[in-house]
Amino acid sequence: MRIAIALSGGVDSSFSAFHLKEEGNNVEAFTFKVNNIFDTSKASFIAEILGIKHHIIDLSEKFTKEIINYFVNSYLKGYTPNPCAVCNRKIKSDIFIKEIQKFGNFDFYASGHYVGKTTINSKEVLKEHRDIKKSQTYFLSLINPNSLKKLLFPLEKYTKDFVKKIMIERFSEIFKEEKESFEVCFIKDKQYYNFIRKRIKEKRRKGFFVDKDGKILGEHSGFYKYTIGQRKGLRIATGKKMYVFKIDPEKNLVYLCEEKDLMNDSLFTGQINWFFKPENLNNVKVRTRYRGELATVEYIKEKKGKNHIQLKTPLKSITPGQLASFYIDDILIAGALIERYD
Repeated sequence: MRIAIALSGGVDSSFSAFHLKEEGNNVEAFTFKVNNIFDTSKASFIAEILGIKHHIIDLSEKFTKEIINYFVNSYLKGYTPNPCAVCNRKIKSDIFIKEIQKFGNFDFYASGHYVGKTTINSKEVLKEHRDIKKSQTYFLSLINPNSLKKLLFPLEKYTKDFVKKIMIERFSEIFKEEKESFEVCFIKDKQYYNFIRKRIKEKRRKGFFVDKDGKILGEHSGFYKYTIGQRKGLRIATGKKMYVFKIDPEKNLVYLCEEKDLMNDSLFTGQINWFFKPENLNNVKVRTRYRGELATVEYIKEKKGKNHIQLKTPLKSITPGQLASFYIDDILIAGALIERYD
């Protein structure tokens, strides 16, 4: 089979390319650039070692429009965005594949995600990976369900430990010292708010921390530095452990509360992306954070593209801008972006 593999140069996509070639497939690697300084040299080196063609596609303009602008604007609205999930939807499973298709027909488009795939009622759906701590269904819950037929996940049967072991044995000089990255790919500075300040050309703008009643507790230097549930870095002395529970961009206020007040059993999302819509919600559960707890859904009420999800048990730190991913057992059935909680 002729298979296109999205190759970043990291251990997961590199193993996927290596494994697919070992199986006898005609594999070609594709890497997309997110900006003019994006380093593609490692991906090129991996492709050369594996003896496969490597194509570099410049998506910097589209990436800026679809991902970076979304990222910055979300923070300015008081949200905490999930750029990886939106990139999977708009870039990796859509725009990127359309660009790859210019190089000819491919049987499948592969990536190094830790997910499984199965079929329910003749529909392709995703399921949790066997290595549940590494499962990435949450980040793929927004992709177009119609794209699943042509997507291939070579890591479905392999744990992260096994992947690292094999790649270190085969390519020790490349992967022996590699550490797993949790950073946003287009930001080198770990302090993402510096990236936002540069984009909006804003100097430090002070605002206030307040409690639930609006009492001023102290000053902050930018509301977009904070996210729901955050405790570290507040530098507020109240005699109690305080957490962020609400952000008001218009008034430049960050509301703080005690931990017990972070629990909510109701949330609102935008349009739900259904992979498989069950006849009833009896066994449906929802996750609102990556690796977060699951809560049973009591009901979903839809009105004009917006959805009110009521939970049977509350979840902690439900965060606007993050995802609500819905499951029946280990099957991902839907995903949506959280807009607010109640």
